[in-house]
Amino acid sequence: MQPLTKNVLLVEDCPSDVSLLEQMLAGLGNHITITAVPRLIDAFKCMEKGSFDIILLDLNLSDVDGVVSITALASEFPETPIIVYSGLEDSRTKLNACLCGASNYLVKGRETATTLEKAIMNARIIPRDVALAY
Repeated sequence: MQPLTKNVLLVEDCPSDVSLLEQMLAGLGNHITITAVPRLIDAFKCMEKGSFDIILLDLNLSDVDGVVSITALASEFPETPIIVYSGLEDSRTKLNACLCGASNYLVKGRETATTLEKAIMNARIIPRDVALAY
């Protein structure tokens, strides 16, 4: 059985990180499509126009920094899972991200194409009460 296609909105302002992620996922086939935007404001515009299954979000963007971007996206698009894809390997930031609405927290440079694929294909909304228990 062919896997379902997942449309991913990648919010990342570093072109080399976008390219690396696209290359990693390209080797897995065509069941993950990526649309990349560099700013949070662009993410809002894309979400309003398009249909995305998942948001893959860097926490350090040119127009906003930190977990506030998760809160903003989660409140506006509560049915879309948000996966943080950050260079910060910090347990406090990870916990805060999950409390703000992220369904997963992945660290750049630590993930393989396979772990990225699994995170994307299995992304789910985590109810706030479950995240608080985390």
